[in-house]
Amino acid sequence: MPTHFARVTRFVAPAFAACVACQAVSQTVDRRVIAITGQPLPGLPAGVVVESVGTPAISREGDIAFVAWLQGDGITSANNSGIWRQATGGTLELVARAGDAAPGTILGEVFESFRRPIINSRGEIGFNATLSGTFVDETNDIGIWSDAGTDSLVLVAQEGSPAPGTEPGTVFKQFGSGYSLARTVPLLSDSGQLSFWSVLTGAQITTENNFSNWAGSADGVLPLLRTGDPAPGYSADYSISSVGSCLFNKHGEFATAISITGPDVTEDNNRVVVVRRIGQDWEPIIRSGDPAPGFADNVVLSFIYASSINDDGMVGLHGRIEGPTFTEPSDGANWLMSPSGEIERIAHTFMQAPGLNAGITFDYLDFPNITHSGQGVFYASLNDDSSSLTQSFWQASDSGDLVMLVRKGDDPGGVEPGVTLRGIGNVLSNGRLTTHAPNGNGWMYYSALLEGPGVDDTNEFGFWARKDGVHSAMLLRTGVPIDVDDDPASSDFRTPAEIYTRDVTGGEDSYPRSLSDTNEFACRVEFTDGSWAIVVATLICPADTNRDGVITPTDFTAWVSAFNNNDDECDQNDDGMCTPTDFSAWIENYNSGC
Repeated sequence: MPTHFARVTRFVAPAFAACVACQAVSQTVDRRVIAITGQPLPGLPAGVVVESVGTPAISREGDIAFVAWLQGDGITSANNSGIWRQATGGTLELVARAGDAAPGTILGEVFESFRRPIINSRGEIGFNATLSGTFVDETNDIGIWSDAGTDSLVLVAQEGSPAPGTEPGTVFKQFGSGYSLARTVPLLSDSGQLSFWSVLTGAQITTENNFSNWAGSADGVLPLLRTGDPAPGYSADYSISSVGSCLFNKHGEFATAISITGPDVTEDNNRVVVVRRIGQDWEPIIRSGDPAPGFADNVVLSFIYASSINDDGMVGLHGRIEGPTFTEPSDGANWLMSPSGEIERIAHTFMQAPGLNAGITFDYLDFPNITHSGQGVFYASLNDDSSSLTQSFWQASDSGDLVMLVRKGDDPGGVEPGVTLRGIGNVLSNGRLTTHAPNGNGWMYYSALLEGPGVDDTNEFGFWARKDGVHSAMLLRTGVPIDVDDDPASSDFRTPAEIYTRDVTGGEDSYPRSLSDTNEFACRVEFTDGSWAIVVATLICPADTNRDGVITPTDFTAWVSAFNNNDDECDQNDDGMCTPTDFSAWIENYNSGC
């Protein structure tokens, strides 16, 4: 609580200037612990505490779900794990625990273990779990559960159970594979719709029709696309030969890539991106072998896939290209497709990198993740013969405007003088997760390695947030202690040794995310003392006095109230006091933006 100076009786609302030539603005970060080794969790008997935790998922609104493993009185390998959830503004609750009866099963099966859950902005959850019981074997030991649209957990599908909408005798054989995270967990939209990928088996199943993706709710699911079925938008001579996991938004619009077989189909033209809009059938959008959008006709697509979709129906596309100057397998491009189907090229190999010296071009592009406002965020390596500053993140609009968010060699913010980014995103080493994702407020988080004075292998890794290439924040860093005790009268500082997240895209496409639209970053932390915790790092914009995630003139009224009540939000210059000078600081913070 800051020291109070004087009560405000009347303030004239100030004129708010736009930030024209902003320098890097560092954001305040608040960190809190949701669960930690040695502490109890709700729903457990006395004497049972956390042993370790899994990587959490967070929803757009800040709802959190995670797996925890237990130790203590009465704990065995049969009941040592569970799934917990914390809805926005609520308390932690136990969702399911190993050893408990598994809802929907009929032969006395119980939960044995859990895979990482997913949670949506309504606080609804979905997860895979393994089962144990007298009649359980490898043909029926995995199921998918959800409480989306219901008051309790419902079994959505189980290995060995009939696959709805398929031939008699066809059953689910396997959910997921080692192909991608999206194939090993169910996806869950903010409207409560589920989707997952499966292998089928049965008397009429062959290697040509045994893969399918599914969608529905806890009330039931049906196949979306299946190998062996007619290829959408093509004649009956064409069929689907492979299906991927589907991207889908809260409105039930889907996008994915399939492979097809048929007349004149080769490895050079068998890949098709298909989209299903509300109330419409699947429609082919773009195909390998086609001219690459935005290029001369002699530049063609050699590979194409959909990378993300937002709630407005915009789709991110990434592909490899071939042509007179595009001869390497890594040559590629990114596009954004509007809801009406217009495809706009935003970046490609050999393109001049905007804002950088002439001759610095894009070398390799990763796929674009689309934000709520329709911006595509992507990783790119650069051709830069004059330096080694080749790694970068960019933000693009559908009009083609590009802004560099961060680059290797930058000061990431919140570090010691002279410390810079040694590696970001896709090229990290030491087996650490390489990830990045944006949220609906334009913030992107990314993983990074550092170099410079005082940096060694104990404090070189962390996660940072960036917005518009201006605002930055250090979320968490190895070697930098954090207080894991939420009691303001005491402290318990522990030092992170490793930090883990789980994003695939992080946008509005129903995939798992780690950064909410309330600017909360959820992760799993291993500390140097061997303990584990679920930590949430929240970006705090000083000018956002009412903490609603945006800055507007209403925050001025909130600042006056904070001044009069001596609240922490009053202290805008971070001097520990609440004085009229904080008014000027608030104006500066407001104009700097967040």
